[in-house]
Amino acid sequence: MIPTPPDINEQRRAREHGKRRAILEGAWSDLLGQHLRSQLGEKRAAMVGIPDISSNQLKQLSSALAVMYDRAPAITREDGSTAEDMVGVLDNARMWLLAQRNQLYTIGINDSVMACAWSEAARHAKVRVVPPDHVWGIPDAADDGQFGVIFEARERPITIDGRQRTEWVWDVWDMREPEEPVRAPNLMESLSAQRPFFRVLSSNLRSDLTIFAGIDPDEWSGSAYKYRDNGGMPQHPYTAYHALPRTGLWSATENSEVVFGTLQDGLNWTNTNHAFMRASWDARYVAGGKIVGGKPVGPVGDGMPAQTLQHMSDPTVITRIQADGDGEVKVGAWSASVDIDKAERFSRNYGCRLAVHFGLTPSDVTFDVTSPASGVSLTVSRKAVRRLQAKYAQLFRSSDLLMLKKIAIITNTHSDGPAVPQDGYLIEYSSVELSEEERTEILGNIAEEMKLGLVSRVKAYMRLNPGISEDQARVELLDILQEIADENQPSREPSPPQPPGDDDESADPEDGAETAE
Repeated sequence: MIPTPPDINEQRRAREHGKRRAILEGAWSDLLGQHLRSQLGEKRAAMVGIPDISSNQLKQLSSALAVMYDRAPAITREDGSTAEDMVGVLDNARMWLLAQRNQLYTIGINDSVMACAWSEAARHAKVRVVPPDHVWGIPDAADDGQFGVIFEARERPITIDGRQRTEWVWDVWDMREPEEPVRAPNLMESLSAQRPFFRVLSSNLRSDLTIFAGIDPDEWSGSAYKYRDNGGMPQHPYTAYHALPRTGLWSATENSEVVFGTLQDGLNWTNTNHAFMRASWDARYVAGGKIVGGKPVGPVGDGMPAQTLQHMSDPTVITRIQADGDGEVKVGAWSASVDIDKAERFSRNYGCRLAVHFGLTPSDVTFDVTSPASGVSLTVSRKAVRRLQAKYAQLFRSSDLLMLKKIAIITNTHSDGPAVPQDGYLIEYSSVELSEEERTEILGNIAEEMKLGLVSRVKAYMRLNPGISEDQARVELLDILQEIADENQPSREPSPPQPPGDDDESADPEDGAETAE
């Protein structure tokens, strides 16, 4: 069983992060079932049936906005030199592929963590996304949005007395100075003199299992600690990512409205499906008679007949109705008790309300409904995505640059190849392309502005290609202009021979006037 942090507040935070991650990963059927029981009670929750998780507002909104890494960012150097060595390292590590999932976590959960390590088998650095509910720690003194001490719950093979078993442990990285206060379990106090260090501790934080995990603690302690930056400062391989500007490591309760709303939206659609299947058509009844061959439904006992009979009818079969007495037999129907169209509209509008908590407006979001009893498909306008992407770029860039630094440190520590620079990188994220409607509108505006001399070609090109830098726009625009000039250049091939004219000396005299005798 996965261990939990010793601090009660960290336990609450981890549970909240774990709940959000379960929703993002589609593993929230049990969560929705609990929500149904809390809202409807045990009996009615059982009546509505299996929870409907087809409408996942948290995941739909997060996925619609987590597009910053759909195309790999452009990596350049501040001094103008090439960054091909780092680009190759990042490609091997699958950094930008995993960054897509990391951004989904960061937006949907508010926080996420990425870690890098060295693969001896592949001989290159590798990256992984760490669930935030699997970690806890102490903020870095210099940057409280990053970890100074981090504990990660992991499953590791542990070998004791020649017997190997896989168990949950804590990977612990402590980058503090030896004299800093401990503020951690007792075992950490005994290890404080060995800072900085990496250790593998038992799930209850009482035993040091580093050696039993096949790791030599002497190689990861004090002055022998391996991962250091150019200034000699120790670095652990973890980087925290945040969706909101704030102080501290976690934003566990931000956007709780969306989490509750996602569960409530699931309840709405579960109820709508229940009503569609069981109460969206007329209910037929018989008065003063009974259907012959009907099957009793419900409890029957103490001499009391069943109040409801179930009868399977078919167009090719005659239904027999027998009178109970001498009175008239009446057959009728009650109209449907639920208006499915109204229920569908309510559920759709409820989901639309949740989008505002991500900084969206009602005009930014549309919902496509394929059928009343199904979930909804959410679409966020490209303009809104670009607006929010610009906000996320500011938050993610600093973490990405720190991640690049740590990947370079690990690569340089283990690789026999040339050293990869740790710092001095620039990151430009690709923006969402313009739709045809947006492009047509912008082209019209640019044409008018250029007539009035209000915009340069470079600025116009940047507006037509969101996310491109001014320097890159100049280069691409010059290439376009050069290509146009080459196409318009007159041909330099020899001109074809011209037909002889009247004054051509080579003209045949017989073609001219008669010669005088």
